[in-house]
Amino acid sequence: MIKYVNFLERILAIITKVLSPPYCVWCENLLPNYTVLCSVCRERVPVIGSCQVFLSSTRSMAVHAYTAYQEPFDRLIQAKLNGQQTPIFQLGTLIAEYVKKLSLECDMIVPVPLHWQRNMWRGFNQAEILAQSIAPVVGKPIITALVRHKKTQFQSALSATQRKENVTHIFSLNKRLRNCSLRNKRILLIDDLYTTGVTAQTAALELYKHGAQSVELLVVCKVVN
Repeated sequence: MIKYVNFLERILAIITKVLSPPYCVWCENLLPNYTVLCSVCRERVPVIGSCQVFLSSTRSMAVHAYTAYQEPFDRLIQAKLNGQQTPIFQLGTLIAEYVKKLSLECDMIVPVPLHWQRNMWRGFNQAEILAQSIAPVVGKPIITALVRHKKTQFQSALSATQRKENVTHIFSLNKRLRNCSLRNKRILLIDDLYTTGVTAQTAALELYKHGAQSVELLVVCKVVN
């Protein structure tokens, strides 16, 4: 029975490759296996790197961004709005490779949560998918430490003042994790996109509020003005 199932899986893989062959999303050349970029395009990705963001007079957050929010990465990230998970998994493979080059030290990985209504409508949380790709590399557990209890508008459509109001008091500690203390923990916060940074900064402050020693943010893309 097992051999029969494996045989069917191989046949399905062959049919899928014929009908929808893998190709590089940047140069559109065909690829030998399912990935997102060819080896040549991987080398020409403009890596942004890291920077420090001050949250208050005593708190800061390191922001690690793989690349800029531009073609073709913006297209892959926007696919989530149509409920497409595959591009997020593809970005997960890229961000996992990027993490190997960073000297990140943390005790837990925390995905930035979606509001439950948006999560239900979309069917997935892109930050959780990325965290699942990163966890084996970092070797630390994924903890759903935060709950998003306010459905916000998309930040890109708002003014600077409206953005701050939009994310005020939107996160709280997950009550199901009462036995999982954040005190003195080094936390790696995960999201797909860093635009104004207000959402991630609000999440980081909530983690600091509950005793986190440090918070670092890892994203696939960062908007560069």
